Amino acid sequence: MSRTVLNADVLISLPKLKMHHWAGVTLSLKNLFGTLPGICYGWPKNELHWRGIPHSIVDISCTRGANLAIVDGIIGMEGDGPLHGKAKHAGLLMMGVDQLAVDATGARLMGIPPERIATLVYAAAKRIGRMAEAEIPQLGETIASLAQKFEWPPMIERELLAVSQPQPAAS
Repeated sequence: MSRTVLNADVLISLPKLKMHHWAGVTLSLKNLFGTLPGICYGWPKNELHWRGIPHSIVDISCTRGANLAIVDGIIGMEGDGPLHGKAKHAGLLMMGVDQLAVDATGARLMGIPPERIATLVYAAAKRIGRMAEAEIPQLGETIASLAQKFEWPPMIERELLAVSQPQPAAS
């Protein structure tokens, strides 16, 4: 990581609310991918892509997470983001000091279950923050009042985690 990022008194992640063809969503955690120097990792950070985007994102956050995340969802992006997506008016801003909680909320606002996004599941396993909706204190508008169905990237199902179905109780 660059000294500027490591030595910053306060680090703010300011992403757009958007879908991503490999990561599912790209919000405050994925936004930190951009803080790593391309001179070390190649462009477009090829070494980190080969290693696995979700693991790389979580490693970055474990090294130096943001102190504040502010997601610009006034105009978001749906579909084949980040390069070929379509603008989508969502009309919202959201922020918080728990990057995982912010990103899980962002996923819910776009109609994608956070439990299917590998980055968020791995971050929760590393206890980077909270992912369960019931554990995330929220002020302002409700998720239900702002949620919209964003068009998912084509072939995203191969990147998403399977949803585990509850098992019947043993008799």
